[in-house]
Amino acid sequence: MYNLTKYHTSFSENPHSDSACDTSSVILMAMEEGGSYAKSDNALVRMSYEFALKAVRFSELLESNKKFVISHQFLKSATSVAANVIESQHSESRADFIHKLKIASKELQEAEFWLNLCKDSPSYPNPGTIMSDTLPLKKLLSSIISTAKKNAQRSNEF
Repeated sequence: MYNLTKYHTSFSENPHSDSACDTSSVILMAMEEGGSYAKSDNALVRMSYEFALKAVRFSELLESNKKFVISHQFLKSATSVAANVIESQHSESRADFIHKLKIASKELQEAEFWLNLCKDSPSYPNPGTIMSDTLPLKKLLSSIISTAKKNAQRSNEF
C-alpha cells in the first residue's frame, strides 16, 4: 500500500480538506504509480477502486463541460464507494464491517442516480460504460452483506 498524504498536501494547504478535486487528483496520481488497490486480490476492493478511477475521469469530463455541481456530487458519492469498501477491510468488528459496506452500497445508489441523471439529460455527456459497472458492484456488495449478516446471526453477534 502507498501513502496518499504525500500527494494530498501538494494540492491543498490543508491536508485534511474535504475537497473532491483533491480526492480525484490523489486517486489519479496513485493510479499512475500503479496503486495496489487496482491490483488487489480482493474482487470488491479492486472493482470499487476501478469504479472510483472511472468516476474521476467522468467527473473531469463533466467539469470540462462546465457541469460543476453534478460533477462534484457524483465524484463524492462514487469515490466514497471505494473508500468505504477499503475502510471495511480494517473494520473493528463484523457489525462495523457490515455497516461500512452498507454505506458503500448507499453511496453506489447515489452515484448511480447521478449517472442516470446525466444519461437522461440531453445537455450532459453520456456516462457510457461506467453505468454498466454499477450492477456487478451492487450484486457483490449485496451478496457480501447478506453473507456477513447470516454469519453474524449464526455466531449470535446480532
